[in-house]
Amino acid sequence: MPVVSISTARIRRLLGTEIETAALAEAVDMLGCDLEEVAEVRTHRCPSCGAAVNRLPREEPPRSCPACGFAGEEPLEEIGTDEVVRLDLLPARPDLFDAAGLVRALRGYLGLETGLPAFPLEEGEVVVRVDPAVRAVRPEIACAEVEMPPLDVETLVESFQLQENLHWAVGRGRKKASIGVYNLDALTPPIRYTAWPPDRRFVPLGMPGREMTLAEILLEHPKGTAYADLLAPYDRYPILVDAAGQVLSMPPIINSEETKVDTGQTRLFIDVTGHDRRAVEDCLAILVSTFATLGGTLRSVTVTDGDRSARTPDLAPARARLSPARASRLIGVPLDEEEVRGHLDRMRFGTGETPGGEEIPVLVPRYRVDVKHEVDLIEDVAIAHGYHRLPATLVPTLTVGRRHPRSDLSRLVRRVLTGLGFFEVLNLYLTNRGEHLERMRLPDDLGEPRLKNPISVHQEIVRAHLLSGLMASFALNRAREMPQPIFEIGPVAAAGPEEARESLHLGVGIMGPRADYASIRSVMESLLHELGAAAEIAPATDHPLLPVFLPGRAAAIGSDPPLGVMGEVHPEVITGWSLDHPVVLAEI
Repeated sequence: MPVVSISTARIRRLLGTEIETAALAEAVDMLGCDLEEVAEVRTHRCPSCGAAVNRLPREEPPRSCPACGFAGEEPLEEIGTDEVVRLDLLPARPDLFDAAGLVRALRGYLGLETGLPAFPLEEGEVVVRVDPAVRAVRPEIACAEVEMPPLDVETLVESFQLQENLHWAVGRGRKKASIGVYNLDALTPPIRYTAWPPDRRFVPLGMPGREMTLAEILLEHPKGTAYADLLAPYDRYPILVDAAGQVLSMPPIINSEETKVDTGQTRLFIDVTGHDRRAVEDCLAILVSTFATLGGTLRSVTVTDGDRSARTPDLAPARARLSPARASRLIGVPLDEEEVRGHLDRMRFGTGETPGGEEIPVLVPRYRVDVKHEVDLIEDVAIAHGYHRLPATLVPTLTVGRRHPRSDLSRLVRRVLTGLGFFEVLNLYLTNRGEHLERMRLPDDLGEPRLKNPISVHQEIVRAHLLSGLMASFALNRAREMPQPIFEIGPVAAAGPEEARESLHLGVGIMGPRADYASIRSVMESLLHELGAAAEIAPATDHPLLPVFLPGRAAAIGSDPPLGVMGEVHPEVITGWSLDHPVVLAEI
């Protein structure tokens, strides 16, 4: 997972109190953050956008900026050192990704400021008009206006880092949502959200003075090449432009150079666009909550889309209920209603009266996008109570374990294949259609389970076979010594209309100049002999993996139904993986 570095000096200033580094680290850890270490870092500044880039002393000086994509031949200028807490980012708590969000939680946990934070929202005058042309490309948008004290370097850098981390955790690599922050004083409202053809031009952030077409940005700008796949299906691209024709950004790729945010500025315009309405609203709520925590004044923006009109952001707290009895039972310690209320207050929730009821009404701040059920509230009660204070008890019953028969079989298969000179590989359970189906000449639907909300375009389905993983291993090792005999034992999945099932498969592969049908058949027959299994070998005529193999050079292992298939891989599959040697595969 990504790691964020937050200055301990910055935390102390925002807390408004002195706290020893050891005590701060302990509080951060007890709060539920995944604390990696307290370390000294060296800070470099981007000459293009002003963002700070931190590195550990053992790392090489950076030559590029992750915020704007600037890349130079020389390392970025070093501007100082700092003591930081380094946290592994937990996707479930994006509100803790920056100093302001972490301090907001710490103030409650340490008892400095408890209860529901207030985020007053004034009515702003900025209007955003959505063009029907953009609905088929990137339809969702939510916006806000923020007036801040003059931005200093620390606040500017933290906002850049928070945006990128939200892109990762909530926006799923900018697919679901992406953020743009602009200097409002450089804009002329109203603002139009529309779609342009690839030949239209503007100056992208990080390339001052260089006007580029939208197509050139996707091909040449670092952010364009990184996220071009998100716009690949379209012939027109999303654009935000003001009434004077000034481009704000090309979501989800890059902002314009003329509207960039710099130190000393006070008025900001924020947009979040995407395909998932919930993700768009969550990103905006977290970001503006951070600006409000740092002293910003929030104003709403009117977004009009045809006959529909809405004011964003919506920062109203969500309503939930919590039973103190259930909390006490699940946590395993006696807690009365007053104690539960106190713990909720420290975790920055609001609580209401419980006239005649057994459940506490709870107000959940809008930035707590992780709270969806009562058990999420109970978890926060346990954190506030302190996991270190929970009593340690022995397990009431003890059992003696033994290996599952499937594990015994797997161990035997491993022993046989390693004895035959094979090396075991382990590949990811999640994959994508391009590698798993298209490159393997397989139909688009093998019954593989498809993820509804994949974290990456490279991990969108659960694998239905092992052969693509073996081919990927060959592709990674194409320059190494031949032949390459490998195998994998692992689960595959299949989804039907009403149920899904998982089964354990074996995949075997050989790549080399002499790999042919006889070599893979001899291996599989040796394996079956060692396992004491009798299986008929016959020409393969009906097997879902048959398109992977050369016609007439594949055989079924067993029958009614076959246990598996083996044979010589089709040249189209071999070239699809950029390989130069024959490959034979088998799967049972």
